[in-house]
Amino acid sequence: MIRSPELSEAMGELNETTAQTEAMLEMFTAHLADALENGGGLLSDEQLLNYVWALKAQNSRTKRAIQSINHATAQSANA
Repeated sequence: MIRSPELSEAMGELNETTAQTEAMLEMFTAHLADALENGGGLLSDEQLLNYVWALKAQNSRTKRAIQSINHATAQSANA
């Protein structure tokens, strides 16, 4: 199958989003580990909300990229 520009763009978006999500989760895990190692402190509500909102946004981007890939794949299959 030949990759259309739309498919290439959607694949690039998915790769970028996946890498960013991975980095966010690594940062969140490190933040939690640091809080536990330094007296068992908890993250503030604001910190937790920031992670939740950031990961929710990444989830939306991932969903859109997957939908774009599905659409571009269907178009090329019908061509």
